[in-house]
Amino acid sequence: TQIRMVIDKVQVALGGNAPQDATVPSGALKFVRPFDVVAGQTVTLLLDFDADKSVNVTGGGKVMVKPVVKLSVKPGPKGPPQAGKAPTQTDSQQLAEEFVRNNSTFAYDGIPDSLKLADNLTAAQPPATWIFTFDFQSRHAGYGNRTGQVLAEVITPHRAVVTVEQGKIKSAVIDGKWDMLKEKMMS
Repeated sequence: TQIRMVIDKVQVALGGNAPQDATVPSGALKFVRPFDVVAGQTVTLLLDFDADKSVNVTGGGKVMVKPVVKLSVKPGPKGPPQAGKAPTQTDSQQLAEEFVRNNSTFAYDGIPDSLKLADNLTAAQPPATWIFTFDFQSRHAGYGNRTGQVLAEVITPHRAVVTVEQGKIKSAVIDGKWDMLKEKMMS
């Protein structure tokens, strides 16, 4: 449910000058964000430090670093289904939900308790194919990782439609506009 990072030393170079020691007030960072580490799979944790927002120079010229960090969790690919056993609807729904939760739009500012399964549909062909529709809300308008953008602070409803075929995400689109697999607006 969380990661703790101990910081031994931080150096900051200001305005092209030589790096100088900086102080991190707590000496540690704590990130509270649930994620699963599953046997036989890889989970990638990306820590995105925003240096512009993290470094402060006091009136006495002392450099303080209060890290502003965004944590993204990306589960690795799930292993192939067991030989002769097709993935179940429950397995596929769990995969689709994890994909939405860890995709950049939801990870950036999605409201965790707002993610709900709105609908599911079993496709006739190919076998073991389901289409899941999830509704959720985010704290700002827009899609993807919007770090550094000027954002309207408004609760924004979204609808994600995710197709899972044979235990793999085949397509995922938010609001009919944002391709979650390619992380860009659809043409």
